[in-house]
Amino acid sequence: MTGRNYSRREQYEEIERPCMGPLNPIRFEIKKRCIVTVHKNGYVRLDKHFYSVPVELIGKKVHLHYDTTTVKIYYKYECVATHPIGAKPFGYTTNPDHLPKSQQNYLEWDPSTLLDQAEAIGEPVKEYFSRVIESRRYTEQAYKSCKGILALGKRVGEERLVKACRLGLILQNYSYQAIEQILTNRQEDVILDEEEPTNDTAPTIPVHKNIRGKEYYS
Repeated sequence: MTGRNYSRREQYEEIERPCMGPLNPIRFEIKKRCIVTVHKNGYVRLDKHFYSVPVELIGKKVHLHYDTTTVKIYYKYECVATHPIGAKPFGYTTNPDHLPKSQQNYLEWDPSTLLDQAEAIGEPVKEYFSRVIESRRYTEQAYKSCKGILALGKRVGEERLVKACRLGLILQNYSYQAIEQILTNRQEDVILDEEEPTNDTAPTIPVHKNIRGKEYYS
């Protein structure tokens, strides 16, 4: 701009600014892409979260186009699924239409509904159900176990079921089979106490002239 009687700002305001349109109100965001294989359960994994795809694509390689809000799944240049980005680590985002008929029935069960039913029976049952659900990477797989445990409670009574779940928590064994075995063998009344060592049983230092107690250094 040497030798000119106007500045860059004056040139911008007079010539360039009138030609400019408004900025896009939506902030531009770069999309990322990757290629993954559809798992046997009909889901693909992206950043520790799982998203459903049509079951006929199991075993196929699909393209994932994603940003911070949405993931789109393509197979042979056709978008076969769109999901919001899931924030829960190892959680599952599911489109019911993607599941086979045999699995769609499980979507009628909600974890909160299961936990409410368990809490109505007893707090140990609710805690046990929580551990069953947490122990499954695929949450819907826990529904069948919890439903079976509820059926056991109707058969043997709520009191025995509460005791069985309490023992299952102590044993850290979270499954329908574990509760069924406890009830079949009538082990629910077994009490497992972890005894704390007392002063009487704690090891003592032997008396010897070469062993100096704390009093020696006081």
